[in-house]
Amino acid sequence: MTCYRLAGGALTPVTDPTYIEDVEDYGDALYESGYTVMIDSEIDSVDDGASVTVYSTERADKPQFFIDVWGRETQLASLVADDFPGLVETLRHIDPLLQLIRLDQYASRKTHEDL
Repeated sequence: MTCYRLAGGALTPVTDPTYIEDVEDYGDALYESGYTVMIDSEIDSVDDGASVTVYSTERADKPQFFIDVWGRETQLASLVADDFPGLVETLRHIDPLLQLIRLDQYASRKTHEDL
């Protein structure tokens, strides 16, 4: 999946800092890249994997923050930010996406409740 960085108000493609050749497991790639979970938040209470996870690292050769956005059992976006202000701005920038995921979660929950 393409990774993005917010630059000049636009999301621009960047090299995924978690990509390691010959490492297929996503969790292993995050660990090997030096990222650990800082915030792991379900977007809604429907148990289908929709979440936003913010990872951080102290490694100088990597962006400080890696943001992983999942919808219904599918990774939607991965983003990076070099510092805390960049993290805050990136989260603000993707808020419309997060709102859309919340609407999907609400519709999914209502559908299951109506069955």
